[in-house]
Amino acid sequence: MEQIRKQQLYQVFEEAKTRKVHVDDWIFREGFNTILYDLEGKVLKEYVDDDNPITLQIRDVSKFEEKMDTYVDEMSLFLKEHPLFYAYDNVYFDGKKEFQEKYMMTSIWSNATISDFENPLSFLDRRIGFLKDKTVEEEKFEADVSPIFQQDDVKLIYGVEAEHPNMETPYHFIARLENKENESYMLPSISFGIHEGKCYIYAIQDKEDHKRKDTFYKKIKRNLYHANKDIEDDYYAEKITDVSPAQVCSLALFLGYMNRMEITNYEAVSYLPMRYQAKDLILLEKYKKMEALLMNLEEPIKTKMLDEMEEAFLYAEKLQENITNKFTRNFLRIQKHFEGIDITSYPGEVDFSLHFKTNKDLKPKEDAFIKELYQTTNRKESSNKSI
Repeated sequence: MEQIRKQQLYQVFEEAKTRKVHVDDWIFREGFNTILYDLEGKVLKEYVDDDNPITLQIRDVSKFEEKMDTYVDEMSLFLKEHPLFYAYDNVYFDGKKEFQEKYMMTSIWSNATISDFENPLSFLDRRIGFLKDKTVEEEKFEADVSPIFQQDDVKLIYGVEAEHPNMETPYHFIARLENKENESYMLPSISFGIHEGKCYIYAIQDKEDHKRKDTFYKKIKRNLYHANKDIEDDYYAEKITDVSPAQVCSLALFLGYMNRMEITNYEAVSYLPMRYQAKDLILLEKYKKMEALLMNLEEPIKTKMLDEMEEAFLYAEKLQENITNKFTRNFLRIQKHFEGIDITSYPGEVDFSLHFKTNKDLKPKEDAFIKELYQTTNRKESSNKSI
């Protein structure tokens, strides 16, 4: 690792303990401790603040620096291969390489799980793998889905697009429906990465404007509700009927596409502490500022304001819990539509992710709507046109 890049890396560690990493004139709220050990397990260096609940544990400094070096090289190449992102990044940091690289070494931790902070070498291998893997390419296909949606001249555009480096993954699966008037309906996108034959799913994000009132939007939305046919809540802890039909449909299309690529091993990453903590840190700073002001207030007012802050923290925790549960429910729900999805562990059993496998001959159940969507993108489909 060249000296300038190494200095930037250790600046990230020093500043992350204060929960404010400075990159040029920008401040990023990555807050974590870092402890470096020698190969015998003795502490070499600590960047620690007691307010940080997360600690990055580096047990082989040389390998860590080597892998971070490779990651920055691969991410730099990814940017250059995507001119739009590269131009954006150059404007963001005035084209200065040292700022771009420090940002890469900062933002990567937004995509780390608690286990990743404990096992950073495996984490870096995976992030490098996401960038280098060639299982899927950036590509798009077009398929006629008029019979499925009971409308004339409705086509499905689906495939893989690159995402900006500040997102969870370098690629996402996209799908949209279009008619001959060029009206479209965006289905939720799925952020994913593939490493060593395993697909890691980080997000399912709604892209559609639900304030629309046009006829095409209304018809498609009505059709999507066919995904709810014969689905009942029989899982003791979660309401799988609450899952958005659009997300169910996106997952069915995605599984068809992945099955065509012979991917059968999945991990749904449900909790990224840095992304949650960024919101929590804003509350913490407000709390500390208020704490100083409250010292001179009368007790009833002081108690009331402290209680309000405590409620704000509890609300933020509940909101994150709801987001995590909602993400997990998508996979509990899609399991109900298929024969051959085996959930091998739930969040909290092995780690904070949901792990599942699919059979190579994965088949939807008798639900015609989901079955036809799946068959549109799976490996047995040969009539789709590359665009």
